[in-house]
Amino acid sequence: MNANWLVGDRLADVLHIGDHELAHRLSDQGHEVVVVDPGARGRPDDDISYVRGELSHLPFVARSFDAVVLPHLDLSTVEAASVARVLRTDGHVGAASRSFDDSIPWVRRMLRLVGHSPATDASASGLTRSGLFHPSETRETADWSELDLAATLQLAQFLAGPRFDDDTRDAVRALFAESAEQTGSLRLRHRATLVRARVDRSQIQDEEPDADTTLFDLR
Repeated sequence: MNANWLVGDRLADVLHIGDHELAHRLSDQGHEVVVVDPGARGRPDDDISYVRGELSHLPFVARSFDAVVLPHLDLSTVEAASVARVLRTDGHVGAASRSFDDSIPWVRRMLRLVGHSPATDASASGLTRSGLFHPSETRETADWSELDLAATLQLAQFLAGPRFDDDTRDAVRALFAESAEQTGSLRLRHRATLVRARVDRSQIQDEEPDADTTLFDLR
């Protein structure tokens, strides 16, 4: 997945909605990343800042970020306006969805084990309705990966999220031992769909916050 394309093909100040593996990938690539989540507590990662907040009312001053990355782009009018407000001129909003080839038996079993639901469509219908963004761009990639036990467990934890417990870990270990008995590894086919759109700041009027609202200034 080309995460740099998602945020505008440049080193960027990125606001990531939700504590997701992609936030850490962007940080590892040199971007300055802030994660916003209603229950944000953070992981042991000195390179990422965590802030509690809601998408509909992002707690930052206007023009704070070069890019905002979301789990999907089907936003309400209020959410789209909140995102557009914190983006700088020529800033991007983006989302990525990832799907796995469940015609492969071990993948099908893994998805059942972790209770994984199909990926949310990354379409930009909410941005289009808002009128605050230029037409979206889409990029699709497909690839094969070879997974050892550690990578298989990491994938299972990513897919399961907070549902990943010791019983799930043991079940995934057993699945790997059975499925990789001959080769020592597993092959995974996956597809990623990335969508991004550039903000149209000519449609945005920076508003003063309410008197009882505290906004972070990270500029």
